[in-house]
Amino acid sequence: MRSTMHSLLMLLLCSFCVRADIAMQPDFDLQKFSGMWHIMAGSSNCPVFQGMKSLMTTSAALVKPLPNGDMKILTGYPFPEECKKVEMYFKKTDQPAHFTNDENAKRDMRVLETDYTNFALLYTFKEIEDEPSSTTVQLYTRTQDISNEVLEKFKEHYHKVGLTDDLMVILPKSVPEEDPIHQRPRLNLHPTAEVRLIQKLLLLIRSLAPFSHYKRSPLCNLTSASSTPHPFLLNKQLYKVDSFLAMCFFEIGCF
Repeated sequence: MRSTMHSLLMLLLCSFCVRADIAMQPDFDLQKFSGMWHIMAGSSNCPVFQGMKSLMTTSAALVKPLPNGDMKILTGYPFPEECKKVEMYFKKTDQPAHFTNDENAKRDMRVLETDYTNFALLYTFKEIEDEPSSTTVQLYTRTQDISNEVLEKFKEHYHKVGLTDDLMVILPKSVPEEDPIHQRPRLNLHPTAEVRLIQKLLLLIRSLAPFSHYKRSPLCNLTSASSTPHPFLLNKQLYKVDSFLAMCFFEIGCF
């Protein structure tokens, strides 16, 4: 028992030390960082992310500085009938590029690197009571394009925090004509038991409704008060399926 407790303590200490050593953007300027971004890629060891990453597409994020130095991020995820908007507030710390959020879970969020005009790399460490912690690195870009140089920076940073290439996904663009959602999720070559369970659930749900006439909504308009639905063919059964997937993603998500 004493040996087990000692091992757990050492593991927690190592985790803290790794996060303490994470390099962040020097002289971070929140005002310059504000504005519209596109979330183009991600790498995460979160089982939910791994189970659903083949269904994800790019999303939009609007960063707003608050008067007290905190930060608000409004993210728009395109779902069939609407743009699902999620608003999160991050509290400033004594380090300009380091923020925290304690809503429903403890989140340690850091801006690893940014040039403000082209790309940004965001790190999030999430802890929920009685659940495994997760580490995520996301690639933000001002336009929906990723240069080879930026992609290499992204890989370099997620490798530094212990994430591997098989945990990474470059997201397809959220436009109706690409419409990849009717395809079955691509299974990981070596998924964990948690990932396999999520994937089986998704395959079962997706088999309940036809997807030959499915279209996604276009890029979310985060500047408007409400989203404008995109016209597409949809039956009630399909709506229930995607509503369930949306609930899964936002209620047990990784970010």
